[in-house]
Amino acid sequence: MITYFLFGSPTCTVFGDEGVDGLIEAHEAGAIEEPTVFKFEDGVTTPTDLLGAFSGFEDYICLDEDEYENIVRTFNI
Repeated sequence: MITYFLFGSPTCTVFGDEGVDGLIEAHEAGAIEEPTVFKFEDGVTTPTDLLGAFSGFEDYICLDEDEYENIVRTFNI
């Protein structure tokens, strides 16, 4: 099973309200930093990897594969 994450309270709020287009606009306006995403895959990544990636962030949101790929492609992550 694969689970996709977006980290950061301001970023998650913008994404929840406005989607990827909102992330682009907010980033270009300097309102948010570049989005941080993480792909957790059972048997490949460990829970420790996930916790390490989330460390320091206040919030997260789960993404579907299309949303994840769109963010990765858009922000060249």
